[in-house]
Amino acid sequence: MTSNKYQIRSYDSAAQFLRDADAFLTALEDSYNSLCTVAMGARDSRESFSPPFWYGTVTEGNNAILACAVHASPDGLISSDLDSGSASLIVESVVSALGWPKRISGTPSAVLLLADRFEFIGAPKYDSHKEWTIYRIDSAPPQTSTAEGFLRNATEHDEDLVREWGRLYDAEKPAFTSIETFFARKLERNELFLWEKDGARTALAMSGKTRSGIRISAVYTPQESRGMGFASAATAEATRRAISDGFRFVT
Repeated sequence: MTSNKYQIRSYDSAAQFLRDADAFLTALEDSYNSLCTVAMGARDSRESFSPPFWYGTVTEGNNAILACAVHASPDGLISSDLDSGSASLIVESVVSALGWPKRISGTPSAVLLLADRFEFIGAPKYDSHKEWTIYRIDSAPPQTSTAEGFLRNATEHDEDLVREWGRLYDAEKPAFTSIETFFARKLERNELFLWEKDGARTALAMSGKTRSGIRISAVYTPQESRGMGFASAATAEATRRAISDGFRFVT
């Protein structure tokens, strides 16, 4: 499929997509963490992601990649930054392969362009759900927290607690996927951590592991433990550990 000098290529597998898009994604690995994570998770058959899958790149005549996008459940369509020509090609290819995506994510400008194109050809109107600011940390933060306690891996003995906290998180900040299920999956993978001070006070997960970076996500502190610095202390300690383990950055 082409549009003027642009061409779109869709792929049969995440491995083929990553072979072509690796350099493009790596150049902005922090900003494109979710895009990288979905593609790598699909390639590695992680149970977090399920069909329908779609992978595509938009190139110019010299085969330089201008934009790329992936689709998997439950995340939906995730796009790199793009221009209007790339957006039109991606929309045409996705609709042809999958129909309307239920969810679109990416940079604000990319999401608006894609939603506009989908709606123009008949998709139901997309409502804006959430907007995040991505912060990147490249070095271990100093130990300045006054919160007492320590960070530990959650264990199977914590399952009832973290499931309860996941349900509370879901009630306070509804997301496109269940945080209770997310916490349970992270617990199984040894990627869920608790800040401990006379009992568990805060939970956080390590997610989005890519070649150089990792993401802290779903930080939750129950009402009775808020305002005491536990979440800040847990986030700082998790960041220090990730940098110490060899990750170049944490988002």
